[in-house]
Amino acid sequence: MLNKEQLEARRAYIAQLIQKAKENALANPNALLFDPQGRVLIDVALPKDAEVLFKKGFPLDEQFSPSKVTTVSLDVTQDPELKALKLKYMHQYGLGAGSIRPLSKIQSNIIPLQQEYHFHLALASRTYGKVFEELFKKQLEPRKKLVEKELKAELKAKKADFDTSKIEYSLNQKFELEKDIARNEQGSSFNIREFREQFLAKYNEDYKEFLRRKEVKKDIIKRHSAPLKEEIVKERAKLEKQMAQAHQNAMIRLQPLIQAEFKKAFQAAKKDGQTLDEVRLIKELDKARKQIFAEAHSILMEEVVKVTGKRLSRKDFEKVKVKHLAEATTATANDILHTDGSLQQATWIAGTNNTAHERGIDTLADRQIVTIALDRDYVPSRLQIRTPSLDVKEDISKKAAINDVSVKLSSLATKYKIDEVVTGKKIDKDKPAIKAFTYNLHTAINDGLGDRNGNKQSEGARIILSGAHLYNKTQIEKSRHGEPKQHIPEANYSANPLCLVQNISVNGFGDSLGYGGNDLRTEATLMSEMAMLYNLVGENDTQMEKVKAVFDNYKEFLKKAPAHTDDDLFFSKSEEGKKAIKLIQEIKGAWKRPEEVKEKEDPVERAKAALKTMMANDLHHQHEYSKLIQALSVFIEEASISGCKSGNERAQAINGRVAILDHEAAHPPSHIFKIIDALAQADTPEKVLEQAPSLKQQLDEQYDQYLQSGVSLVSDVDQGASAKVNARKKIDDSLPWYKKVKIFFSNMNRNIAEESSLGHLSQSEAGNMQAHKELTKQMEESWEPKGLGKFLGKVGIFLNVITFPIGLILVTLPMYINYRSSSHAQERVNNAMKEYDPNIQVEEVREGIGPVVVEPSSSDQVYNPMYGIEKQEIGNPGGTWVETRSSKKSGSGVTSLQTHPPMDTGEHTTEAREKIQKIRTEVDSPANESGLSSQVTS
Repeated sequence: MLNKEQLEARRAYIAQLIQKAKENALANPNALLFDPQGRVLIDVALPKDAEVLFKKGFPLDEQFSPSKVTTVSLDVTQDPELKALKLKYMHQYGLGAGSIRPLSKIQSNIIPLQQEYHFHLALASRTYGKVFEELFKKQLEPRKKLVEKELKAELKAKKADFDTSKIEYSLNQKFELEKDIARNEQGSSFNIREFREQFLAKYNEDYKEFLRRKEVKKDIIKRHSAPLKEEIVKERAKLEKQMAQAHQNAMIRLQPLIQAEFKKAFQAAKKDGQTLDEVRLIKELDKARKQIFAEAHSILMEEVVKVTGKRLSRKDFEKVKVKHLAEATTATANDILHTDGSLQQATWIAGTNNTAHERGIDTLADRQIVTIALDRDYVPSRLQIRTPSLDVKEDISKKAAINDVSVKLSSLATKYKIDEVVTGKKIDKDKPAIKAFTYNLHTAINDGLGDRNGNKQSEGARIILSGAHLYNKTQIEKSRHGEPKQHIPEANYSANPLCLVQNISVNGFGDSLGYGGNDLRTEATLMSEMAMLYNLVGENDTQMEKVKAVFDNYKEFLKKAPAHTDDDLFFSKSEEGKKAIKLIQEIKGAWKRPEEVKEKEDPVERAKAALKTMMANDLHHQHEYSKLIQALSVFIEEASISGCKSGNERAQAINGRVAILDHEAAHPPSHIFKIIDALAQADTPEKVLEQAPSLKQQLDEQYDQYLQSGVSLVSDVDQGASAKVNARKKIDDSLPWYKKVKIFFSNMNRNIAEESSLGHLSQSEAGNMQAHKELTKQMEESWEPKGLGKFLGKVGIFLNVITFPIGLILVTLPMYINYRSSSHAQERVNNAMKEYDPNIQVEEVREGIGPVVVEPSSSDQVYNPMYGIEKQEIGNPGGTWVETRSSKKSGSGVTSLQTHPPMDTGEHTTEAREKIQKIRTEVDSPANESGLSSQVTS
């Protein structure tokens, strides 16, 4: 739990970001592009000393820092200091005083079209940068092969100068021999680290020669690779500036379309030309996503041509596998700050270059989420991390996948200093407190249809549960009986807290929790209930002894568990697990009778009491309450990582509800917390089943008023579009049978996962904009129309084959001819090319007002004609006399955790400012413990 000083530092850091964003916005109001919600995106760079506040308020491993630029989504509608900007927003969208009132009631439900397209085209721009870079590298292939040939020849000719095999063999032999002698002489006092230091000091000249020879080889490789490397780095830097400029210019041109679509939707949503139909407005704005989609990409294509003078074809996109590039690209690596005047809440979201759809071994796409109240002194103390599922299922053995989860949990525990964040539970007065964090996993288990469509969520759950046990085993072993921590290569970054997996499906599909049925369901239930026990038990709880016994059984299981396993590692299958299940049933039985307690003021403690009652009555075993249970859990947990497969859709449903609980906690008296208190004191099943549905209904209704608030941005920056989850439709008895059937099958879609009561949710057109859906297809379409084969698709080709030639002549060809004639892609490319001037230098997009731009990516990696990315060669990786840690570069690894890259963002260029003004006129105006090489070389 964060202390008072840390919470104050967190608030102060966020306050500085907001204040700087206001100053930047007010300094150049005519350059602002407003969103229909009444917000603007402002890039903010704080002075270096602000990092001190960040480090204090956001405890992270020392190698992590805030992004150099934070993109602030600034609400201008509620702040008196921004009244002038609010008037400009109203003017841009043609809103008078009478129109703004009904809109203000649903402000956080209005689909933020401008903001969505900003990040959508930002992702597309960054993808274009990667496309051009890959094509540039392909142009260098002939030279690369020549360099490789020359390099091989020189390496062969000069092998004697850098061959280390004899020195390496000699040192290894001496090391092993002298180590055995020293161990026999010193006995239990033998220290391997001290021995290494003495050994390397003794044979320092040999070791220096070993390193010198290594450097000779490195120098040869660098000398050959330097020219190609320099060209690629230079080209990448140029492309980053060009794509930033293209994105910025495209957003300026797109603004009138966004304004026009909003005005059209607003008029369509007026009943009798007067009363605003809120639901209709949102549905019309959802349609507007589709209306703008194609034109937005055509505009971006034109701007890309204008700044690069380059053409792209469908073959170019195929060469570089553009869909994969897009899936591996975030819209921005910036931290994001979202202010919401109607919710009176600020939401800070950590930036990353890793995406949910580019999951892999040693790869994390975690984002910390922080909320604070804007009008109250309320700053939640929890550590809340959103992450896609940690499991990897493709091209990996189960044993390796389980170990990978363990390593990732170790990395997260270290990165976020979870050992310092959690206070722990003093379950045994004679032993140290047990510390743990919760993995709130939202994916379905044993969902036949969901598992068959490629998600394999049940398989993933087995890997995650087993990996968590393996991670926990390393923690228990490293701190057992007060012994010093052992060196475990697979978990270099491990910290002490355990990880307890609370796997509850929140989309209503698959198995609900409950003991029996199958082993996965039983294991998920046991571990979920252990997580809830840990988070809910108080120091003076009457059931503390039984809770202690549960965790004692778990520790015994971990001690006996194999260090590596290629099969499920399930606590519930062990004798200790069966004892734990019996104990938990007894604890829940006792918890059904609430203890007499004094009235609590702390909202977290109040929520804990209600959740305790729900657990005691097994409401977490019912799909109906799954979202409520997971939301309350994240709200009360000191430290949690949570997410679904992608960490976007279902995770947003939970994190959005947590934000509502934060709002209610900050603004007492709260009707929701009144129900929470009543539920906490419900002492009969009847009373529980009276209060629980009421609490669920109230939380859902509140969430339905703020669907497009802060946490919705996670999906935008991760996959370039809003989350695609929709609400279930009710099957009305009065409907015709065929409509009932249609709704029934529609509700079987796994993305129809929200409550039917969420009337303001309309995301039908959001999915196609995502990076792994239609984004890259539309990019290609903007450059060149599809060929006949792609136009028909596989089904169309099959039908034409069996009906040839009649179908081809009478149906297909006329349709295709019409499609080709209606596409103006080539014409638009040609016209844009006429505006390209190679003599105009693209200005750097500097810090200030402006959109997110393409950040430098992997600029610290060295391209090598032989190996692609140059690998660091230090010491003796295969020997025993010196150990070294891999110097994996930032970007995706957990062995060298990523820091934020430098970024260039900011003010509009002169050309951009002129375009804005034209539009305004026309439209509305840890250190390596075992290795010593660094010590010797230094």
